[in-house]
Amino acid sequence: MRRRSVYRRITERLVTAQADGVDAYIATALAGKTGNPPDVRGLWGCHAEHLLTSRVGEPALARLRFPRVLQRGEMHYFSSEAIDEHVTAQRRWVNVEVDHHGIAPGQLLHGCVPISGLTIRIRFDEDFLPEACWWYAEMTERERYERPSEGDPRLLTIVNGAVEYTFTQKCQPRDNYGVSILWFD
Repeated sequence: MRRRSVYRRITERLVTAQADGVDAYIATALAGKTGNPPDVRGLWGCHAEHLLTSRVGEPALARLRFPRVLQRGEMHYFSSEAIDEHVTAQRRWVNVEVDHHGIAPGQLLHGCVPISGLTIRIRFDEDFLPEACWWYAEMTERERYERPSEGDPRLLTIVNGAVEYTFTQKCQPRDNYGVSILWFD
């Protein structure tokens, strides 16, 4: 994060083809309030092809093209990055909207290294650490703002300016999973 804004987002994915002939993944990167679309690029295992959006402020779309075509059941690991140097909007959560077949339950190797599922990590600007963070799953936008009470297992500990959470349940299509942020006044 830069100040209280998400200006850079790195996404790592391991996908399983649900049909023959899968050669790409369509990535969505939300635009900031400036209306400037973020720059999306492939980091490894893919090449980004920018797709035109029809209106200012709509999410930027990129086709992340794989080095080879996948057949049903084949898996591919790749990573992309979205950067919006112009964003200044304060974020109250970082989330993933599951818009495909779902995400497998998360598993941790040695209790700390994610090896499957959805993991969200946030590195905060050292001069703008939040008061509290908590994870949420399948909640409305209003429910995301409600801070859990002390002792609730959804509260996350900020360690060295960062938080991390791996969702151990299956993440369902058309739902949101994320980390809420409560900033100091």
